[in-house]
Amino acid sequence: MKKVRLGVVGFGIVGKGVCKVVRDRAEQYKKKYGIDVRIVCVADMLNSIYDENGIDLAKLMDHNQERSLMINYPDSSKDKKWNGEQAVENMDADIIVEVTPTNIKDAQPGLNHIMKAFDRGMHVVTSNKGPLALHYDKVIKAKEKSGKEFRFEATVGGTMPVLNLAQEALKGNEITSVKGILNGTTNYILSNMAFEGKKFGDALKEAQEQGYAEANPAQDIEGWDAACKATILSNALMGKTMTLSDVKVKGITGVMMEDVLEAKKNGNIIKLLVEVTEKGAKVEPTPVPLNSPLAVTGTLNVAVFETDLSKDITVMGRGAGQIETAAAIMSDVFAIVR
Repeated sequence: MKKVRLGVVGFGIVGKGVCKVVRDRAEQYKKKYGIDVRIVCVADMLNSIYDENGIDLAKLMDHNQERSLMINYPDSSKDKKWNGEQAVENMDADIIVEVTPTNIKDAQPGLNHIMKAFDRGMHVVTSNKGPLALHYDKVIKAKEKSGKEFRFEATVGGTMPVLNLAQEALKGNEITSVKGILNGTTNYILSNMAFEGKKFGDALKEAQEQGYAEANPAQDIEGWDAACKATILSNALMGKTMTLSDVKVKGITGVMMEDVLEAKKNGNIIKLLVEVTEKGAKVEPTPVPLNSPLAVTGTLNVAVFETDLSKDITVMGRGAGQIETAAAIMSDVFAIVR
């Protein structure tokens, strides 16, 4: 039985999702893969729980509400006064799962967590777009110097296998372009405008009420979340060394109902389209045919790879969600371990 020790840095929606999945599936992982997955540390900005033999995840999750701000655990002897960076410095783990929120200003604290993990000789799996959108080259050089694995499927398509499909299943192909709908919030809003006749403000309010948009939705509706994903795709699949500032970005705040109706009149629907080619990357509202694979509705995401040998390959799925994102993270964990 192979044992793998995970250190989860970030205990928000995604971090809790990873803990839930491992709690519920640990026995299945042993039987199906012969892998004993243990989470030995969970850290947030203020404190950490650490048990070198593996945290009791049932107790951990029983004592933490979905939106709790601090980690609560019934065994005080396991309670450490480490913040995230101190946890990475002190824990003994095989893989750091870095799931702190994306910061598109300076990529912190995620960037420091990842760099410290490589410095200490640990593999890294992340859902955090900031370090890759702002400092891709720096992070990859640190990974190469450490000789450890670095996987980041969850940064682009949530549970949808975008990077793994391109880098593994499509090996031998030349990928000439990627087009996609990679932000569920904007797709929900634009779908409601097109099919329910709702104005932008009303559609946004409903997205917030349904939990599809944050209280401050600027990063989504202004196009920056999608631009982060465009940057990552450009660098990972096209061999670029781009940063977020290199992407041409236009959000959906300027999309009016008359634009939506005009598009429908012509058999199209407006989507916040991500387009990545050898020449660069852009994110902007674009009319696409209603019968196009890109015309997904609701919070669904889709990516279409144009290749030289396999022609067009399309993947579709949920681009966000607690358990869905955790599933992508665990896929990366198993890719490293196996």
